[in-house]
Amino acid sequence: MSKTWLSLEDQVARLRRRGLIIDDDDACRRFLSQVSYYRFSGYFRY
Repeated sequence: MSKTWLSLEDQVARLRRRGLIIDDDDACRRFLSQVSYYRFSGYFRY
């Protein structure tokens, strides 16, 4: 299964749509650039 590429801005927007409250977009983008959206989103499954 392949996942489509998302820019950091798109990743932040997706997290917001899924209900995550984000106070600082820049900090969120930095975090995602180091950790990766797909690795982080795995914690939302359970």
